[in-house]
Amino acid sequence: MTGKEIVERTPHIQWSTSCFADETLEQAYREESWRSARLLTAMTLIGFSVAWLAAVTVDNLFLRGTPYFEFAAGSRTLTGLFGIGFGLWMVLARPHHEHRAPKIGVYLWMAFSTMTAITVSWIYPFLETTADGRTDLLLSTCYWMSLQILGLGIALSAWRRGVVVMAAFYAISYTCLAIYWTPQLEYTQEAQIIVIIAASFFAVILSYLFARRARQRFYITRLYEEAKVTAEKAQQFTTFLLAATGHDIRQPIFALNLNASMLEDLIEERNWEEAAKLAERQSQALYGVSGLISSVLELSQLDTRRRSVEPEPLEIRTVIETVLAPIRSIAAHRRIDLRSGLSEQKEFQAMC
Repeated sequence: MTGKEIVERTPHIQWSTSCFADETLEQAYREESWRSARLLTAMTLIGFSVAWLAAVTVDNLFLRGTPYFEFAAGSRTLTGLFGIGFGLWMVLARPHHEHRAPKIGVYLWMAFSTMTAITVSWIYPFLETTADGRTDLLLSTCYWMSLQILGLGIALSAWRRGVVVMAAFYAISYTCLAIYWTPQLEYTQEAQIIVIIAASFFAVILSYLFARRARQRFYITRLYEEAKVTAEKAQQFTTFLLAATGHDIRQPIFALNLNASMLEDLIEERNWEEAAKLAERQSQALYGVSGLISSVLELSQLDTRRRSVEPEPLEIRTVIETVLAPIRSIAAHRRIDLRSGLSEQKEFQAMC
């Protein structure tokens, strides 16, 4: 099976949630991927929150002394401290994926971050008094909002619903901001509006593709692990089969060698009756060796799935006689009376 065929056979992944339609498979994926997703989410929250705290210095330079300073700096500080604290908690506490706290905390930080971005983007244009100044400010706002939503779309692909909400609010807020200031600008903001809408759209698409690709990779890895376990079991069975076959085939081969030596002696003695009986035993021994080899070949075909198995009734007497036939000559040569439990049972029933 090629990699393309495996991907095509991947179970259905829902568009709305980016989850497997099979709940059992989705549960297995969450348990398997939660450790890496938790670490990535925590590092993302800490990194973006540090950026929010660092941006307070910009507010200190341009907003101090204005009625907007406390509101902008407070929003950044609240978002930054909450993100760093919650990110550290996820790293240290290592909550399970079934706990509600990680989901609530991540979505809450995404809401704080979105409100902070909208607040700051609406405050700063009021500080500019010229059309060129507002144009440049809106242009830089468009770029940093686009980069931020794209980065969050990739890093927080495990929280796709939150990414969708953030992207929608980013696009709507900047579009409304650009329309509000357009009458007072020297140039219109159509290009910037298209950029932020496109960035928000691609953030959602990237979030979906990353989530889908992670599930496909999980499914392929799971198939590989199952195939690996199956191959290891098959290898162990093959080793056992070869060892058992080698052990079982020694007796018939030894019987063949002994029969051949005895047959030569009987022919020299012209004891044709015993020679005929010994030849029949020789044939039985050869039949036993042939049966062992045929069994090994059939088992190898079963291992490669070239043949199927159909249960059939089997007489235990036939199995025992097949096992005893190759070594009867050895027993006779050593003057040993070789009997099976079934033959003794038959004689006992006859006597009764």
